[in-house]
Amino acid sequence: MSAGVKSILAPLETKVTQRVDAVIDSQGHLEAVVDAALERRKRAEGVLREVQGIMAQVPAYRQKLILVKKEMMAINKRTSRLSQKANQLRGMRDRMREQERRESERLEARVVTMTPASGSQPGTANIGQE
Repeated sequence: MSAGVKSILAPLETKVTQRVDAVIDSQGHLEAVVDAALERRKRAEGVLREVQGIMAQVPAYRQKLILVKKEMMAINKRTSRLSQKANQLRGMRDRMREQERRESERLEARVVTMTPASGSQPGTANIGQE
């Protein structure tokens, strides 16, 4: 090639070389951006799989919660019945104690007639004789 053509082509070659280098550099940057995006996508897919796994368990946990709630309600009913029965028994016990107390007071308050009967010694009671 002639020197004149080389002198014309030299700046173009430099520009083309610079442009190719810029494209290669930007391609490296784009590859890094794409790699980062792919990595984020992989992480997001992993998180999504975890969420899907958890969501798949929700119906089972909902059923367990329903069963636990039913059991708690049954326990509450039993506890309520037992509490009512305990209150009834306390009431019966209190009434029996009150009845025993009244009977004891009635027996203590009973007046024993102390009239001496024929042949009995003074100070002895004649129960049932008036």
